[in-house]
Parts: sequence; C-alpha cells; structure tokens
Amino acid sequence: MAMLHVYVELVARDAGAEQRYPGIAAHLRACGPCSDDFEGLLAAICGPADGSDEGPRIGPDPAR
Repeated sequence: MAMLHVYVELVARDAGAEQRYPGIAAHLRACGPCSDDFEGLLAAICGPADGSDEGPRIGPDPAR
C-alpha cells in the first residue's frame, strides 16, 4: 500500500486520518497483512499500543 506511511503519520498526530482517507481505513479493517504493517509502523513511531515496551524512539528524548 503506497500511502500507508502517510496514513500512519496522520494517525500518530491524531490528524483525522480516517476521515481524510476512508478507503485506506476500510482496507486496513479488512486486510490482516496490511493491518499488521500499519500496527508495526505505528509502533515504530509511537510505541506499542499495549504500553508493554516503548519500542524504538525516533527523535529527541522528551525527558531531557
């Protein structure tokens, strides 16, 4: 999916990704492999959704 990285960035910023790209949102609900890719990219940016491990941090450490 060519737009997945753009969609992930919008979701990470809470910028109304589903409203801007309803077709991508529908596809992610229906396609397990793409949904897995989405979750992986989102975790790389924000950390896992379950909070068990922060994952890799991109950018400056906010604690500093």
